[in-house]
Amino acid sequence: MGLFGKILGREELKSGLEPQAGKQQVGNSPASAIGAQGGNVFRVKDIYQITGIGIVAVGVVESGTICPGQKTLLNGKQAMIKTIEAKHQVLESAVKGQSIGINLKGVNKEDLQPGMSLNFTLVNF
Repeated sequence: MGLFGKILGREELKSGLEPQAGKQQVGNSPASAIGAQGGNVFRVKDIYQITGIGIVAVGVVESGTICPGQKTLLNGKQAMIKTIEAKHQVLESAVKGQSIGINLKGVNKEDLQPGMSLNFTLVNF
């Protein structure tokens, strides 16, 4: 079992996540604008602040492949993926359609909101 699942113990992480119709909204960050164009896009469903771990965003990979070490620009801050989990398993990568949780370094919970699309790359900003 992955660390996110142990700490959260939430039904969403046990069964996987599905986007909710009518609740999707695109954030106003540069990452959201880039995400609409394609690439390695992750759609945020929910955000958690976990003591000892940091920020965990859960959602669905909309396109491309998401891997630890990839970065995005969010509200002027560089966010980096530290780890990825799905159904209590740590993953080396996640592909389009997978429901995952990502541990993000470099941002606060307030920087994210449900419905945002994040476009990840290995390039520094």
